[in-house]
Amino acid sequence: MNNLPFLVSFTLIALAELGDKTQLLTLGFATRYSIRKVILAISCATAVLMGLAVISGKLINQYVPLFYVQLISGILFIIFGIITLKEKEEKEISTSQIKKNVFGIIISIVLVIFGL
Repeated sequence: MNNLPFLVSFTLIALAELGDKTQLLTLGFATRYSIRKVILAISCATAVLMGLAVISGKLINQYVPLFYVQLISGILFIIFGIITLKEKEEKEISTSQIKKNVFGIIISIVLVIFGL
């Protein structure tokens, strides 16, 4: 079996994701909290976000034609791109505002993923 497609896909995705906000936030939490808490919080946050995405996608698919979903997605993609280009300063999460518990880590990761 040829493993080249797998290796190329894995390498490209790993390089593209290197240094994204979630990874940087995880690195920051790992310096402050136990590995068990960080892994548990990341797993919970990811499961919640993926669950919401699946439920939302199913509901949208039932009530909105695919053409409109694609049109709205394209428009939003362009708008977010323009906003990102115009942004001068990135908002940083202050570590003093984050509580020392798993719930605080989960909320922070969810907020970072949604870009809030």
